[in-house]
Formats: sequence, structure tokens, C-alpha cells
Amino acid sequence: MNLSVRRKNSYESRVEAGMAFFDRHYPNWIDAIKIESIDVSIDEDCPGCQVTNCKVFAVALAVMGIGDEQAIELGIFLPGVWKIEERYAALTDIWKRMIEEKLLLRELESVPAADEETLELVEV
Repeated sequence: MNLSVRRKNSYESRVEAGMAFFDRHYPNWIDAIKIESIDVSIDEDCPGCQVTNCKVFAVALAVMGIGDEQAIELGIFLPGVWKIEERYAALTDIWKRMIEEKLLLRELESVPAADEETLELVEV
């Protein structure tokens, strides 16, 4: 058996927190997401804006009842300007990957279990 351990980066932890926030406050949020257009750097394409159906990021924050600091913790906003395009691109990629994983897991969970078969989500 070949196992490896990978430490989550801070962006992954933030996205996990964002997804958990959406799970708690917007139970069907995943259905509102247009994964192909997610871009954390663009207001209307940000996960928070897509989930709240807001075109303006500040309005989405108000609807969610959070401020900039919590938006950072939830992986939907980045402070500063140093290498900001690269940082937003990395954060966007993580959102896309983790949403795809969540959708795949949901799909696998909906498959009826067979007595002799076990389905397992594995990283490829």
C-alpha cells in the first residue's frame, strides 16, 4: 500500500471553512454554483456572490452577515496587493477542485450500495 501525507495549505483550510459556512447557512449552495465561471477575484463569479445571487461582493457580504475579516477566513476574499492575481488564481483553483470533489462525493453517495462492492473516493 502506498500512502502519503499532504499538509493542507492555508487556502485549502479557508475554502473548507467557506464550504462549511455555506453548508450551515445555505444548505443547497452547491446547486447555485457555476463551477466553470468561479473566479474569486471577480465579484459576480465569486463563490459568495454565486451562492447569495448577488452581483456585488459587498452586497453578498452584507447578505451573509459577514465582514472582510470573516470573508478572508472563508476563502472568498484576499487582503493586500502583492502578487494578488496569482494568489486569487490559486484560491480559485482550490475552490473549483474542492467543489468538484464535493459534487463527486455527492454523486457517489447517491449510488445504491451493492453487497460485494464498496465505492471509495481516491485521489488520482
